[in-house]
Amino acid sequence: MSVYYLTILTTGIAAWIAQLSEQRMLKSFFVFFTAIILALVAGLRWGVGADYFQYALNYSGYSASNLTELVQFEIGIRVISVVSQYLYDDYATMFFIASLLTIGLFVFTIAKNSNMFVFSILLFIFIGSWNGTFNAVRQFLACAVLFAGHRYIIERNFLKYLLVVGIATAFHVSAIIMLPLFFIAARKVDFKQILLLTFAVIILIFSYDYLFTVAGILKDSTIEMDSYMTTQVSIWRVAVNFAPLGLLLLRTGNDKMITDFNFYLNMLIINAAVMAATMNSAYLARVGIYTTIYTTIALPKILERFDSKTAMILKFIIVSCYAIYWYIEVSANPSLNDFTWIFER
Repeated sequence: MSVYYLTILTTGIAAWIAQLSEQRMLKSFFVFFTAIILALVAGLRWGVGADYFQYALNYSGYSASNLTELVQFEIGIRVISVVSQYLYDDYATMFFIASLLTIGLFVFTIAKNSNMFVFSILLFIFIGSWNGTFNAVRQFLACAVLFAGHRYIIERNFLKYLLVVGIATAFHVSAIIMLPLFFIAARKVDFKQILLLTFAVIILIFSYDYLFTVAGILKDSTIEMDSYMTTQVSIWRVAVNFAPLGLLLLRTGNDKMITDFNFYLNMLIINAAVMAATMNSAYLARVGIYTTIYTTIALPKILERFDSKTAMILKFIIVSCYAIYWYIEVSANPSLNDFTWIFER
């Protein structure tokens, strides 16, 4: 765990300097430095993440892909593997490139959209998105692409968002389920919107068999039912994704919200709805990867509407609570808590 503590400390300092910097060049450098710290730790890990060795075993097959295989679904990881083969033929190179792309897109998107960069970066770590990239490599790559392109939803540019979704599906076909977000997340946050999402949650909870079938169609294979499919998600994980909604009751300012603020509020509600709908299946709950990341921008957007003193107190409470959650989750996970560098394999 000491590697994580040192990473959080150095990342926090770099993000703090970036936030304070008034010179554009200096700010950009420390945003880049923040991303590099997180990417280096993620990209130079060995055996860290539940799926790590499965990806390592698949590397030779990925990198040996011919032209026909490269134009199939989910070609992203194959392209990365082919590139890594030419740079340095080792599965470690594949992980390193994937981490650079994923974390780079996350950090630069946060820097572009959040006025509380330090707070957002700490949230990125403590909500589990950073550690999550150690495991669901392809899905987090897809998530990073969608996150980087979410401005097209706010700007109401469907064709560009459609292209973003298309690129994301090249890494993980499940990204296609985020296409309806263009229509859902742009709606006004009101009682009708919440009622519709609640209704959708109830329907989905009783439609798991259908959802598993759809997942099989998307993967172009039969879903094998096992304990993981029906394992309930930790109640704490569900609660953590519902907690930000409490700030909606405290928010201040004009109720006639600007478009981007409305979008991020919607994402908090949608994220909570996703976790509620999938809480009885750890497999389906992985959809939350695509929605949880927006917490890193949504919470700062809400806190901006409080006075500075109240916002500071709330930031401290929020970061502290998420840090406790992160520690419990990581320390209890044997695939994460014993960090090993690739140089030690």
